[in-house]
Amino acid sequence: MTSRGNRRFLAGSVALLALSLGLTGCGGEKKEKTEPTAKPTVTAGVTLTPSGEELELGEAANLTWAPDQNTKGIVGVSVEKITAGTAKDVARIRITPPPKDPHLYYVTIQITNLGATDLGGMPAARLPLHLDTGDGLLNPPADLRPDMRFDKCPRGVLPKKFAKGAEATVCLVYVPSSPVDQMVLQPAVGDFITWPGEVTTPSPSPTPKKPAKKPAAKPSPTATKG
Repeated sequence: MTSRGNRRFLAGSVALLALSLGLTGCGGEKKEKTEPTAKPTVTAGVTLTPSGEELELGEAANLTWAPDQNTKGIVGVSVEKITAGTAKDVARIRITPPPKDPHLYYVTIQITNLGATDLGGMPAARLPLHLDTGDGLLNPPADLRPDMRFDKCPRGVLPKKFAKGAEATVCLVYVPSSPVDQMVLQPAVGDFITWPGEVTTPSPSPTPKKPAKKPAAKPSPTATKG
């Protein structure tokens, strides 16, 4: 992969609130990006994707994933679509401290369980999938509460039962301060697997047409006596 210079994780704790989206989240600690060092390995019969791979949207990367201290599994992850939030969505974002030029992206990903561990109920935001703005920052996804749902990014948690062979489409929310350059998966320190930052811009909602007014009924002629 061509070096783009050092990358750092977005610093500090960031509180994200969107009036209609119901977002809350936090950023990670600052971390310097190092050059890829991993070599292809096979774990439990699954060939892990080597560091430095540049994938197309829809292509999957295989990695070991430890979403918490007691759980470790093997998953296939593919970035399917990156959708820009509308100007109306962006205007509703409330961030402390407020960024000068906030952007909003809904990233649809496909996850397949390739290992023996049941990963049911795990938040997809715990995947090491970051939005790279190309200016030295790797932005983590917003850490949404499991009970938060909204139409444009409806599911960020794996189903309650997610055993080997299970597949799920989930959505992650990112609020960087610059446009997306690429998506970066970091299975381990020094590993970088990327997808291009090809963005789908939603079409504007059509203006509803006003119903045509019905012509007023003409009064019936009044009968006269002869």
